[in-house]
Amino acid sequence: MENRRAIADLAVGACRAGRPLAVAALALTLLAVGIAGVGHPPLPGKLLWSSVALTGVPALYLAARLEIDGHLFARLADAPDEANALTALDEALRALGPRDGATAGRSLAVRARGVFGLLRRLGGVLTAQLALSIAGVWFG
Repeated sequence: MENRRAIADLAVGACRAGRPLAVAALALTLLAVGIAGVGHPPLPGKLLWSSVALTGVPALYLAARLEIDGHLFARLADAPDEANALTALDEALRALGPRDGATAGRSLAVRARGVFGLLRRLGGVLTAQLALSIAGVWFG
C-alpha cells in the first residue's frame, strides 16, 4: 500500500514539475508567433521563429497529457484498491476512446514511468525551442 502511494506521489510530482516547462514553452511559442507574424525578420529568422512556434504544438500536447495524468495519479494514490482502480481507469479510457485496450492491465509503476517519459519529452521539446530561439535571435 505504501509503495503504491509513493509511486503515485512521485508521478504526481513529475506532472507538477512539468508545469513550469509548459509555461516556458507557451511563452516561447507566443513570442515566436509575435515575432514571425507581426515582426519583419529576414527569411532565415522568420523560418527559425516559425519553427519555434510550430515546436510549441507538441509541447502543449505533452503539457496537457501531464496535467491529465497528474489528476489521474492523485486519484489512484487515494484509491483503496489499486487493481480495481486501474481496471476502472482502463475501462473508462477504452470507453472514451483515447486507448484501444492494448495498454490495459499495466501496473501503476509502468504507468508512472510513462509520466516520467512525458516529462523528459517536454524537456526535450523546450530545449529545442530554446535552441531555435537563440538561433532566431542570432539570425534576425
